[in-house]
Amino acid sequence: MRLWDVLRAALCVAVVGPIAGCNRVEVAAPTSQVALIGTAPNVLLITIDTLRADHVGSYGYSKGTTPTLDALAVEGVRFATPVAPTPLTLPSHTSILTGLFPPAHGVRHNGMFRLDPAVETLAERMHEGGYATAAFVGSVVLAKRYGLDQGFEVYNDEPTREKSGPSGFRESPAAVVTDRALRWLDATDGPFFLWVHYYDPHARYTPPSPFSKRFADQPYDGEIAYVDSQIGRLLQRLRGSGRFEQTFIVVTSDHGESLGEHGEATHSYTLYDPVLIVPLIFRGPDIPASRVVTGVVRTIDIAPTLLWSLGLDPLPDADGEDLAPLWVPGAPPSHRWGYAETLATQLEQGWSPLFAIRSSDFLYVRSPRPELYKLKRDPEQLSDLIEAGAETAAKIVRFIDPWVDEILARERQGQKLGIDPETRKQLLALGYALPDGPVEETGADPKDGRAALELYFEGTAALDANAFDRARVLLEKALEGLPNSASAHGRLSQVNLSLGRLPEARTQAEAAVRLAPQSAAHHSHLGEVRRLLADREGAVAAFQMALRLDPTDPDAHVGLAWIHAEEGNLEQAEQHAQQALEADPYGAMVRAKLGIMWGLNGHPGRTVALLQEAVRVEPTSEFAHMMLAVELARLGREAESERSLAQAGPYAEDAKLLNALAAAHTVADNAEGAEAVDRELLRLHPDFGPACERQATRDGS
Repeated sequence: MRLWDVLRAALCVAVVGPIAGCNRVEVAAPTSQVALIGTAPNVLLITIDTLRADHVGSYGYSKGTTPTLDALAVEGVRFATPVAPTPLTLPSHTSILTGLFPPAHGVRHNGMFRLDPAVETLAERMHEGGYATAAFVGSVVLAKRYGLDQGFEVYNDEPTREKSGPSGFRESPAAVVTDRALRWLDATDGPFFLWVHYYDPHARYTPPSPFSKRFADQPYDGEIAYVDSQIGRLLQRLRGSGRFEQTFIVVTSDHGESLGEHGEATHSYTLYDPVLIVPLIFRGPDIPASRVVTGVVRTIDIAPTLLWSLGLDPLPDADGEDLAPLWVPGAPPSHRWGYAETLATQLEQGWSPLFAIRSSDFLYVRSPRPELYKLKRDPEQLSDLIEAGAETAAKIVRFIDPWVDEILARERQGQKLGIDPETRKQLLALGYALPDGPVEETGADPKDGRAALELYFEGTAALDANAFDRARVLLEKALEGLPNSASAHGRLSQVNLSLGRLPEARTQAEAAVRLAPQSAAHHSHLGEVRRLLADREGAVAAFQMALRLDPTDPDAHVGLAWIHAEEGNLEQAEQHAQQALEADPYGAMVRAKLGIMWGLNGHPGRTVALLQEAVRVEPTSEFAHMMLAVELARLGREAESERSLAQAGPYAEDAKLLNALAAAHTVADNAEGAEAVDRELLRLHPDFGPACERQATRDGS
């Protein structure tokens, strides 16, 4: 008997009477599904990133987000309270595929760890059992470099060139993931194990039409509805091929989303129900219809359940348990307890890690100031029994706390990975505040730093949306609570640079470099600020340091190319420009900067070609469209310029860029076009001096 079973029994006797699990009735496990149906069924595992259970219709949500999932719940078993082991994508999916809690498999955060090949996975068992295996994932967070490809004959993690947001991270939207999965399904005969991962509900929320219009005020729900429609496509193809009834379908999520509860806008830094309770639906051969299993289960129970149902060997030392006994007629509610953790607080900020135990009755969060919530009377976890001094709280914690210790005692030393610059940029774009170097361990309670961190995330979002004044206010406030955050200093420097506040930008860039001296990105940014301040020597030193740390840093190569071009050293400029393009083959910004560089340094013939390439490789790059509009106007190609301007987004409202556009029309002797731009400029910025002067001259004439 494991320690937590002993503790459960002891807790029933010694504390405050029976809680979930005290009167467990053992039910005989049903016969293996393979034995029942006589053939090997297929398995379709669907994971929907960042989906909290209470935004699913069958879990009580009334907004009509999930008709496909709701139909599956009617046809199968819905588990009322599934607990995710961590609010982080990679560790949580690793737990789903291994049946292990994060300490036992060693993958504790995104981007930093790789699954040890010695840890066996569900896919490996399925492959050994003769199944065709394939995975189609929608996020770089689950790239094969992190080890989840073990056992998959096909593991498609290729991002498309579409953006997840203005920050620049590329993901594969649900329609693309579905298309890839369907092509594989159509070409596959015999029993299969297919894992399909949809990333779309992860922030930032940008659902496509018509979901963007239908859920205009609730874009998170729009993303969920979009994914649900794509799952409908998958299931329809299974029905059409005659394989639907012989397929186990499992739908779940890696974690939920806070949406502002407990002071957290998204996830990673808390362990309350909004990020822990996810949907879990099983549908398949001989699984009862319209069955709801109450009580706590865990997503680590998925792999053991599938392997038992298929008659395959279990995973060794799995923490998860078979769920099938819970859905047989007459079975009592589940009395399992869930474990959860987040090390993001420690690994990103140097604060204390968080650990939690979630039962049907209690939520316990271990932190420097531990928390305990009685869920039936406090379902939103707002009244901490420990803080309130409840008499029984200390006794309950004394019995629950050793369960955390036992799980942590199984800790495997994870295979740590270095985070390459491109991966870092992508993960930062998702809202993960990954450190730029070693983090000072303070052991602070994350509750004390959460408000400042949310300001940082809000400021970063404002920067990405070109709301520079708002971003500056938010990031300055964030730095009051995060004075040693290189990322916060670096972001504020970017804001000041965009606002033309170059001395302030230099101060913040130097602070970022001082706090994270191993970050090529911070050195490269410092070089750009110094270049704009005409500090050639300092800029070259910073760019060269960036390239020593990362020889492929595209921004450092662009900066050195610019300096050499200004000095007339075209051979060196060309060399660095080419290296920048090779380092970022799908990046619009590199091409846009190089195009502007060549134009300003006497080679305008290369500008349009590079800007056109920028919008070709990244059609959503609004900055590239704006700069192309300016250059086309300078060449007198007015109609083309207007088409690019229409795709420039907020850049088409920027005073300085509109001023450049008006000047470009003037160079092309297009007085009418220049006047039209000035009218728009003055409508948006009535006090913009250069436009006022030009309009006064026109009025005077």
